[in-house]
Amino acid sequence: MSPFVPPSIRILLVEDKYLIAEAFSRLLADFTDLEVIGISNNRDEAIHQLKIHKIDIVLLDLQIPLRNLGRPKIAGFEVLEYLQSIPKNTKTIILSNYNDFTFIKKAEQLGAKGYLLKNTTSKELYNAILTVYQGGSYFQSEVETQLKTKQEEEELEPINAFAKLTKREKEVSKLLSHGFTSKDIAKALSIRAGTVDEYRDNIMSKLDAKNTADMIRIIYENGLLEE
Repeated sequence: MSPFVPPSIRILLVEDKYLIAEAFSRLLADFTDLEVIGISNNRDEAIHQLKIHKIDIVLLDLQIPLRNLGRPKIAGFEVLEYLQSIPKNTKTIILSNYNDFTFIKKAEQLGAKGYLLKNTTSKELYNAILTVYQGGSYFQSEVETQLKTKQEEEELEPINAFAKLTKREKEVSKLLSHGFTSKDIAKALSIRAGTVDEYRDNIMSKLDAKNTADMIRIIYENGLLEE
């Protein structure tokens, strides 16, 4: 009985620059358990290949044209949207020149399971393919750093914004958070109720709050009452 040979991982390369696509194709050919089924240089061709072939992993450049000889666009997102609309178990790894938070987050939201920069090594690319094929996710260290940094910045935004409030705005925000009405606050601080409303509007603007309830939520969730 001949030994069992596991099936190759079937890969579609989506890259509009021919030399780069060829380079990645040759690199992947060094791994016996990987098989490049095709190379597509635009959105329409990529979707066509996905319709006629069983593909396990798509290596996708986001900056591709809509169709052959078209002008470069960010049409890779439309390939991700197509993959979300079909029942196939095809997974996607982004191969990009851009370590951009907006690109990374949108790709992740559209189902991408990996994100690598094109300066990646063959070993890392291979590890990413295996990880994603087996049901995991793989984001290059530089990409993870970008995500973590942005997340930390977003977490600090309300705290930094609260620090920009004037002394009076902080007083008003704390009283509002404790359930005081504009009339109560006006009496406590010896100011007009209309002035309290102006302070509240300024506070909401600085904290990027949608309404008073949202402002109070931001204050409580970030421990700003302790400031």
